Amino acid sequence: MLAVPDIIITSPILESGEKNFPSITVTRDMDDQDFNSSDLTLDSIIINNSDQGGLYPPSLYIAARSSNHRQQQNVEDFIQSRLTSIAPTSCRCTSIVKSVEESLECPVCRDRVGREVYQCHRGHIMCQPCRSRLLTCPVCRSLLTLPAIRNRAMERLASIL
Repeated sequence: MLAVPDIIITSPILESGEKNFPSITVTRDMDDQDFNSSDLTLDSIIINNSDQGGLYPPSLYIAARSSNHRQQQNVEDFIQSRLTSIAPTSCRCTSIVKSVEESLECPVCRDRVGREVYQCHRGHIMCQPCRSRLLTCPVCRSLLTLPAIRNRAMERLASIL
């Protein structure tokens, strides 16, 4: 029986500003014991797909193997257009990052909290310069105690972003 590998298409969780970092990664998943190099070659896949009216035209496989940069770019563009048609309209990663950045805003000065993040007993956060000037929480008005309570989880998130 001919074993065909699963093709897994993934994208990075956070978008990178680097041009060298791929926006899409294509890998294949297959057990070594199922692979027989004589049975499964790219040529046999092209031939089998052309007979059955496969998912992609045989010319796409040939263009992907080509050493011509323009043909390879056409294949990349084709794959990218297919992926954008099935991808959701808004990236969930972007909305998560935006939500975390909004959570890191100090309610007093409206700046993003720095290295040290402080909180009241109910969990409302504030930056270090504002905390040193306050006697009550700016959100719930509860008394701020000494020593000041740091929020280490928010500090870690602030350092990541």
